[in-house]
Amino acid sequence: MENLNASSFEPLSYQATIFTQCDELVVSRILSAFYPKIASQFDADPTVLPPLPAGVPKDVPRILLSGKTGEWRLEIGTARINVHWSRQVDTSIVAGSFFEMVADLFAMYQELIECPVHRLAGLVNRFAKKDQPGLYLAQHFCKAEWLQQPLNRPESFEIHAHKRFKLGKEFDVNSWARSKTGFVQPGKVAVVLFEQDINTVVCDETPEVYDVTRMKRFFAAASSEVDSILEHYFPNAK
Repeated sequence: MENLNASSFEPLSYQATIFTQCDELVVSRILSAFYPKIASQFDADPTVLPPLPAGVPKDVPRILLSGKTGEWRLEIGTARINVHWSRQVDTSIVAGSFFEMVADLFAMYQELIECPVHRLAGLVNRFAKKDQPGLYLAQHFCKAEWLQQPLNRPESFEIHAHKRFKLGKEFDVNSWARSKTGFVQPGKVAVVLFEQDINTVVCDETPEVYDVTRMKRFFAAASSEVDSILEHYFPNAK
């Protein structure tokens, strides 16, 4: 069975998130001063929800922006802001370009709203087409003795690892990597999925605060790290 390597994987979706500490969301200011700067990318009609009832979590978004093609989505709430990119037919973007773009978007938002940012996260999902992906992953990650029994014919397979380390000699982060079987549309094609999540560690005693400069450094470091991790799991040929 032919091996996959890091170059075999294509982007499926990305997400970047900043966690904010805003007492309330000034919707009118966001729509009048921030939205026009990004309207060409998020060009579908905005959706604005009414103030949330008491007891509803603050990370529930109130402003929903999206692109007409379905490729881009932006969710804004008092406690977090999410930017999503989802692969469409004949569309693609590398992780570095995505994280560079969202870092600039977050910087524009932060300079306008001036809410403290206390946590950052980046998620990357990629796929590689593979017949019998469950069997391939079992062969890739497991000793030969386990491939006789019980892993001789798995329909699906998943491996999940978590690490905590210093990213870019500056950011204490959690890093999750998950490789598993799945399908992508159109055609429900069998694939190997590789999912990654890098987020800053929260310290309850002395919470970190990330200004615009540090946010940009985090997302630049994260974009390089996710590529490096992928190559550790699926090395390119030397």
